[in-house]
Amino acid sequence: SMPYPAYALLGLVIWQFFAGSVSAAAGSLIKGEALVTKLSFPREALVLASIGQQLFELPIRLLLVALMFGWFGIVPPPTVLLAPLLLVPLLLLSLGIGFMAAIANSLLRDLGESLPFVLLVAMLLTPVVYPPPTSWPWALLNELNPLSALIGSARDWATDGYLSRPYGLVAACLISLLIFLAGWRVFHLAESYIAERI
Repeated sequence: SMPYPAYALLGLVIWQFFAGSVSAAAGSLIKGEALVTKLSFPREALVLASIGQQLFELPIRLLLVALMFGWFGIVPPPTVLLAPLLLVPLLLLSLGIGFMAAIANSLLRDLGESLPFVLLVAMLLTPVVYPPPTSWPWALLNELNPLSALIGSARDWATDGYLSRPYGLVAACLISLLIFLAGWRVFHLAESYIAERI
């Protein structure tokens, strides 16, 4: 087990990437309003570009985690080298939800104001700064939450050297892929209405 500050910081870094990506994606179409209404181009590019800043900031945040590990004398096992692979399902999940949030925010402008509250509730339902719950019904919610498995797997690979929930990680990867495909499809279907409504 790792000291609580390192435990919480690692969870927060992963969560901040997800929440920051969804927030940026949600506002991407409105920020690019001039481009959306005047030019014909794949609007997905605006959502993808909005997440670029999060990808740029992630290594800086991970450096803080590495410094925290050094401060507490934590020597990660070789499996820590597998942790970057978790960025793939995390990115797919962020993009999938981001695509849907971008559409919803362009059609319902009030959504952008309520998104921080929604993300706060989602963070409280995800073991970001606390251990995974074991009591009903929170344990079931934790099992169904793909972010729980992604954060837990990062902690496992960074400290224990093995996955405590391998099937949970497989399920999280599949759910993330399905959410990405669903979000991309919804975005593509609604694309023709976006320029009219913005």
